[in-house]
Amino acid sequence: MAVAGDPRGPEPSPRLLCIMQDLEIKGRARIQKYGFRIHHYYPETRELGFYEDWKIDHAGPYSDDLADDLDGAIRGGYVREFEDAYSGTGLKRYSITGEGRVSYDRIKRNETVRKIRRFLEQMEGQSLMAILRQINREYLVHAGSSQIRKA
Repeated sequence: MAVAGDPRGPEPSPRLLCIMQDLEIKGRARIQKYGFRIHHYYPETRELGFYEDWKIDHAGPYSDDLADDLDGAIRGGYVREFEDAYSGTGLKRYSITGEGRVSYDRIKRNETVRKIRRFLEQMEGQSLMAILRQINREYLVHAGSSQIRKA
């Protein structure tokens, strides 16, 4: 837990931890799409101040608040960003660190967080393009002129 004067900065946002959980996630675009789908599938997250600032990006729905929370958690040492050694594309992967796990452990028993975990595990095995197609079918209003219309 960060304290005054701690170089790690504030603890990661619980709403970011709802997305990250203790998974290793491939790429920022996937984190964004997970967040968007959670926002729509679990309306109860709105009571927790979940991301509401969705806009159309070149790759589909995008939240500036989510991007800011992720950057802050990386700077604070709660989320680790590293290159995917297997892809050879320079794609980054993201996972919570030991410090992030301390924060996650405080919320992981929440029933909504547990439901979200099962939902994320289902999406984890899908390609990003498959997730984008689902978003396009389910939420055409968010597809706009983004690349996902072509998916």
